[in-house]
Amino acid sequence: MLIFAVMGTSVTAKVGVNRTGHKKQHPDPDQRGPDHPSRSIIIPPVLGTSKGNVMKNFIAAGDSITVLVDDIAMGTPITAGTGQIIGGIFGVAANSTGPVDIDDGSSVVLNLTGIYDLPKAPSQAWTVGAKVYWDTTNYRCTSEAGSNPLIGIAVLAVGATAAETTGRVRLNGVAL
Repeated sequence: MLIFAVMGTSVTAKVGVNRTGHKKQHPDPDQRGPDHPSRSIIIPPVLGTSKGNVMKNFIAAGDSITVLVDDIAMGTPITAGTGQIIGGIFGVAANSTGPVDIDDGSSVVLNLTGIYDLPKAPSQAWTVGAKVYWDTTNYRCTSEAGSNPLIGIAVLAVGATAAETTGRVRLNGVAL
């Protein structure tokens, strides 16, 4: 028997029986039967549940947000894949937009978590796990903290030559 935890309750399902109710023959004769304890799986309760009651204030996981373009860059187009800061949030634009000169309601999705190849300052070596900051003046990643906000960590080592201007970053998804 398999035991599933669904919304805080247990549901039991038979394993090893086909649709007609006949037992299936397992190709491996040493395979444990369907009632063996090793065939039990406990799945934790679904996010936002507690003893079967669903919380009513959960909106979304928060891996991305949609913001108005004029809140980010009035008069400047946004290119998909570029780093953007709005208030205390750093994200990578998931879509491109044209220049916005007035409040026309255009929006962009900012991915707040995930791993991205982003422009980096040349002549900086990164090691895996190194803190990565956003250079708000040059619009690129840097290993220098200063007044630059922390945006994540390097997940791929990169050399320090002037030609190495891309770094792989895991965004931390927290407020700057």
